[in-house]
Amino acid sequence: DYISNETKAAFRQSGVAHLLAVSGLHTSLWCGLILNLLKLFKVKERFSNIVAILVLFVLSVISGFTPSVVRASFMMGLTLIAPIFKKHSDSINSLGLSAGIIILINPYSLYSPSFYLSFLATLGVVLSSKYSYALNPLFNKFHTPEILKRIISFIYSSVLISIFATLFTLPASVYYFGVVSIISPLTNLLTVNLAFGAMILTLISL
Repeated sequence: DYISNETKAAFRQSGVAHLLAVSGLHTSLWCGLILNLLKLFKVKERFSNIVAILVLFVLSVISGFTPSVVRASFMMGLTLIAPIFKKHSDSINSLGLSAGIIILINPYSLYSPSFYLSFLATLGVVLSSKYSYALNPLFNKFHTPEILKRIISFIYSSVLISIFATLFTLPASVYYFGVVSIISPLTNLLTVNLAFGAMILTLISL
């Protein structure tokens, strides 16, 4: 509420308006931090997953059950609960199931831009993972050092995710906001990891 319309417009035109909303980005960060902290203290995976699921529920309540947070929480919850029952989760099925449950709980979600932007972006990210190992044959062919392989893979996957998320959310962005940001893949590549770092530093300062 305290962000000016000019700032919001600038974020929207550069394709990074999602950083201003409480979304799956924040949900995954907090869930990841909890899991890593518990792992650091050598807490058993089953107990860690249960704690993380409770944290996801609390985050959903605090956010007012916004579609993006509920979607992220539900998907991560399924991923965390699957090992407890010795099962494997599937991203596409989890995404579809979470969409169905959100619509059943609140049919008016279908009129929310965040609902479409959240699910379309996640679908793009999930589908981009199919191409995340495309560079492995080249690495093996040229005997790439491990550290260089990790750096190149990180950059490649970040660009790939940014492009897929941008392309999949394009129809919703045009329909709801009338904006097409051609620099969105680049701006997301530059800002998303910085946003993660900023949130971690905020947690440490608190």
